[in-house]
Amino acid sequence: MHSQKNKKKKRNILNQKGQAAATDALIFLSIVAIVFVLILGYSMNYGLSIMDSTKKLYNTNYHYAALKAFMSASYGRDGNDPMTASEPITDSVATMIKEDYGANEKVSVQTQMAMFGILEELFLPLPQRSYLLLITHEANPTSGGTVLTPLIVLVRGVDEDGINKDFICNPTENSQIEAFLASHSLDLQIVEGQFIFYRNVLKSDITKEGGQIFLASWVSLYNEGNEEKGKISEADLLTNLGCSPQPFSP
Repeated sequence: MHSQKNKKKKRNILNQKGQAAATDALIFLSIVAIVFVLILGYSMNYGLSIMDSTKKLYNTNYHYAALKAFMSASYGRDGNDPMTASEPITDSVATMIKEDYGANEKVSVQTQMAMFGILEELFLPLPQRSYLLLITHEANPTSGGTVLTPLIVLVRGVDEDGINKDFICNPTENSQIEAFLASHSLDLQIVEGQFIFYRNVLKSDITKEGGQIFLASWVSLYNEGNEEKGKISEADLLTNLGCSPQPFSP
């Protein structure tokens, strides 16, 4: 009788030890699982961060290269593609801009159409992106001092029908351009450089003026203003920027 009680007591002790060991094992496995999930999450976030940084670096390098290519690109003086025209008269787009500006401080529609032709070629590897080219020049307000104001604003954007088109824009203030770019800030890529103008103040006097050139791009926006789906009306943004779509008139 006494022997049976001892055996039963030993079995209880063994069962308790077994349960404790099983509990410890479960706790250990839970800790390991939590640590594994944390490490996996950190690794995934780190990998996504590296991927995002690499993508941004690649986009930045591409846009700088595109801006340099634009500055040195040649195009037909008559607005035709030099690759298809029979006997095109070609020149640097930058030279065409400076010559137009030097004559009357404006850039002709013909030259701006040539600029669109170069931009279209440069963005062929990025068909999903819209873009903006901005060239500023010096202005002397009556209050004194020198500020940079928009001279050329070209945009490849989405119209009210959701179709990608080229737009020549005429903003009246720098703040309009800033607001337009701010609307694309989540996916905006922008690079800039210097652009020097020469203007004939008098027939015998040529004045050097400073300016800048900006190239920006973003993933094209939906044309519907659907707030529930987070869509933004790019057509409205272009209207606010004073943009006119093709066909352009001289």
